[in-house]
Amino acid sequence: MRHLLHIGLIAQGGRNWVGGLELTKNLTVAVTQYCRSIDREVKVTVFGTDGAQGSLVDFPSGDNIEFVDYPSAPRASVVRRISNRYLFLDRIWRSPRNRELARDCDARGIDFVYPIAGLPASSGCRSAAWIPDLQHCRLPQLFTQKDRQSRDAMFKSFAETANRIVFSSHDAERDFAEFFPEAAAKTTVLPFRVIMPIDALNQPK
Repeated sequence: MRHLLHIGLIAQGGRNWVGGLELTKNLTVAVTQYCRSIDREVKVTVFGTDGAQGSLVDFPSGDNIEFVDYPSAPRASVVRRISNRYLFLDRIWRSPRNRELARDCDARGIDFVYPIAGLPASSGCRSAAWIPDLQHCRLPQLFTQKDRQSRDAMFKSFAETANRIVFSSHDAERDFAEFFPEAAAKTTVLPFRVIMPIDALNQPK
């Protein structure tokens, strides 16, 4: 009997970026449907923030899908404002939260969690980071110097610590290989997928 595949997904977005939440929903649907098609037993645990589940339309449900309230640091907090200003503090802030998540994943028996980078090497859970694009490198005039520095530092951290780095397009993957060639060997492209409701496909012409 094959081992139960346990996938952890960290909900993206929120009320100000519903597209991120839709991405999480579509990944959940894709993972469960694919595993069903190959007769592989799977469980998906979604780590949500700020009532994200309630903001999702038609979020899939079932015995093999669990939604866990997992709030992140409020962006308006004093700690968050300071850590955004000083990048080395931001890395210190993130590190304990990654250890906390790793312990939670290990306790739940999660095999793989996405998207996140920098889980402790002692964790039995694998992970992958996600970089949607490198617009700040191609269109620097659209970003402040602070934003460019912050993104460079974050992506450099991903390059150094992530098991795998996922991109939403081949263009973004090629950009990353140009600006971070030392990590080009651990990239993967996972294009966006949209799950259409069945009712939408059966509308009369």
